[in-house]
Amino acid sequence: MGFLSGLGATISQKGSEVADKTKKMVETTTLNGNVNDLNKAINKIYQEIGRKYFEANRENAPEAYAEEFGQIEEKMKEIDSLNEQIAALKGGEKKESPVCPSCGQAVEEGAAFCAHCGAKIG
Repeated sequence: MGFLSGLGATISQKGSEVADKTKKMVETTTLNGNVNDLNKAINKIYQEIGRKYFEANRENAPEAYAEEFGQIEEKMKEIDSLNEQIAALKGGEKKESPVCPSCGQAVEEGAAFCAHCGAKIG
């Protein structure tokens, strides 16, 4: 009988160790998820800072950012061209898009929020 009772204690101890390891793994995964969420939030803020900086300095690009400002302007012109092509395919003339009161970017007709800066429209 001594052997069996000792075996039961060993199994119980191993089960407890597995439970502790599992709990730590779940807690670590949760904390890593929280860290990732916070990093995403920080990156979104960085993007917003960059967008605001671009909008504030669009007409007079600082020398250090002239190349990047030019690339953004080129992409915006490409977007306008593509939107004109889309409008032509739909058989209509290109309508003037509503403009965000916060950042001045064109927004989709009926949009509740600006896709560029997140400001509420209307």
